[in-house]
Order: sequence, then structure tokens, then C-alpha cells
Amino acid sequence: MIGAGTISPYAAALFDAFSEQPSSELAGLINRAFIGMGTAGITPKLDLLYVPAVHDNDDAKLNWITPGTSSLTENGSIVWTAGVGYTGNGSDAYATTGVGPGSVASQNNHAFGAWVLTDQNESAPVWGTNDTVGTACAAFVRPRSTGNFQAVSAATTAGTDTQASAIGFSAVSRQAAGTFRMFRNAGAAVSKSVTTTAWPDTTWDILRRGGSGDNYSTATVGMVFRSSGLTDGEMAAMYTIWAAYFAAINTFTFA
Repeated sequence: MIGAGTISPYAAALFDAFSEQPSSELAGLINRAFIGMGTAGITPKLDLLYVPAVHDNDDAKLNWITPGTSSLTENGSIVWTAGVGYTGNGSDAYATTGVGPGSVASQNNHAFGAWVLTDQNESAPVWGTNDTVGTACAAFVRPRSTGNFQAVSAATTAGTDTQASAIGFSAVSRQAAGTFRMFRNAGAAVSKSVTTTAWPDTTWDILRRGGSGDNYSTATVGMVFRSSGLTDGEMAAMYTIWAAYFAAINTFTFA
């Protein structure tokens, strides 16, 4: 399907799980993303990777790390577009993973992020979760809210960093109890001294904060991920890999 060369075992498993096989161009693009993440040492750290920016609506729901499990469930008036991803409506549209805390990411060792294709300035998270056990902690990213990239990292307090646009890569990584780092596109990481409260206990959702019945986003989201903590170098690699993916898929034609 993608010709001669190295095929990532993760890509091969994903192709086996697809209900509709992608074009050779898209298959090659997917394989290059996996090869890049593998070379950077990222893939073994991931437990959730959803890329709705693919060729088929059913295949958009698959967890690329374990494609036989944890598929997305679409809710409300969510809109899926081939090669683009999911778009919310700000009122009831979201996709849920059905996955809670997991065993890979943890309170003081986690990373998560999203690739957003539209610019909005809103209070709704595009990817994350909430807590229901009374600590009011959360974990989510808001690419741009009141002019700031905002993120909560297993805590009750958000870190903020001024941003002019929501478009592109927004992510956080925590590898210690007292600090976490915020990443936006190719910019330098920003450290925030915020101590964790707890690792949230509800499901992770796209286009809203999981476990919460409000704050639905109007964004268009093409990729989200969750992992154990990533280094600055690994986050830079994630940005580079997914920037290449979205630059390429933007040139594809889908029926």
C-alpha cells in the first residue's frame, strides 16, 4: 500500500483496523508520522492518539496506539470533515474517548495536547478531562481564551501564556509535582509553577472538558494525544511531525 521501505508496526496495525483503506499517499503520511514518533522515542509513552483528520468517518474514531480499543463516540451535532477533523458547535457537539485516568499518564508524569485548525477565542477546552471526587482538579488545553493559551495540568489553577491565534499545536508536559511546561507550535516552552492536586478521574473528551456538561468548543480539531511526560525535545519532535502531517494532508483531495 505504501511501497517499499520501513513500515512502522503501529502503522501496520492501524491499517489492519481501518474499515476503508487510505490512499497510498495518506498511508505514507501516516507511516512517516509513526516513524518520526518512534525515532523520537515518543510512541511507547503514548496511550491515546486520535487523528480525525483522515479519509473515513469510522476510521477517524480509532485510537492510533491501540486501534482495537478506546474508539471515539460522537455526540451531539459534531461535524466530521475528511482530511480536516472534528468541528464543534459550542452547545452539544463533542467526541468522547470513554477512557479515564489510564495507567500510562499519572498525576506527576503526563503530557497531552491538540492540533487545532481554526482560530477562536473562547473559554471552552478542545481536549481534556475534569474531576468528580471533590478536588475540582482538571487537565485540559484551551488554545486561546481571552487572548491567552490556557492549560490545567492535574491541578485547580491554570497556566497562561499570551497567544494571538489558536491555530496549531497546543500542549503541556508535567514531569514533577511543582511545575509543568506549556508548548505552542515551534515557540520556546514556558514553565509554570503550579502544584498538582490529583489526576482527574473522568473520561477524556474532544471539544469539551470530559465529565463536564458545559464549555463546548467551536474549534476544528485534527489531532489529540495523551502520554506520560515528554521532554522539550520530544515535544519539539511532536510539533514537527504533526506540522508536516497537516501541511501535507491539506493538499490532498478527498471524495
